[in-house]
Amino acid sequence: MRFIRAVFIGLVLAGPVCAQSHLASIKKVAIVSLIGDEMTVDTFRPQTGTRLNVNDQAVLPLKTLLLDQTALLTTQEGLSAALKGAVVHTLAVPAPQSDFDPNGLFNDSRFVADHPMLGPIQRAGYTHLVAISKLRAPARLRFADGAIGSGFLRGVGFYVDDLTVTKVEGLGGSAQGFIAPYAYFRVSLVDLTTNKVVNEERLTESQALSAAELPQGSDPWELLTPTQKFEFLRRLTEAGAKRAVPLLLKAQP
Repeated sequence: MRFIRAVFIGLVLAGPVCAQSHLASIKKVAIVSLIGDEMTVDTFRPQTGTRLNVNDQAVLPLKTLLLDQTALLTTQEGLSAALKGAVVHTLAVPAPQSDFDPNGLFNDSRFVADHPMLGPIQRAGYTHLVAISKLRAPARLRFADGAIGSGFLRGVGFYVDDLTVTKVEGLGGSAQGFIAPYAYFRVSLVDLTTNKVVNEERLTESQALSAAELPQGSDPWELLTPTQKFEFLRRLTEAGAKRAVPLLLKAQP
């Protein structure tokens, strides 16, 4: 019995040590992000019998770095709190399609281990890279009681549906249409000693808003002012990055 108790106590005591041992190799981390250089307005167009993205899409450049700065600083704050003693730096927001664009690290879902970004970061002494890049995933726009959507979304933007009947929880009214700001991005932890992705989180943040708050027949796009639209994108980016960090650092089985 004493032997069994000793083994049990040993396992219990070893648990936290094992759970944290994978973090010991993370000494110096670089974070790079490029998800906010453009936004997409996806307008729902119903069609049956196809898996293709049949929504109307308008891609608009964003002239501010605020969304990527939000992703970078939120991730840095979370990593610094979790990795005591590690050095955590944010890199400058890169130009799209440049050598430091993190979206070039993935060919579809396959990691590009010989990407030109990795060498300079390794030579600067970093042991790990956290890459924040755009994610393409099925449209699932969240209401309080579920999620709906059609086609695929990528990066940040707005999904606009002027056909589906929606209602505002607690108000009782209903109307045709809704608008949903979204932030779809991937956060990847790369071990620079092996050039392998050791963990990855895929974030599909969204918040659907019913046009029932507007006069009947109004365009759902008018539900938010330009300032409100951008603030929704910033908040969704921040929430996703904050949620990703503890999941990214969990030990893999």
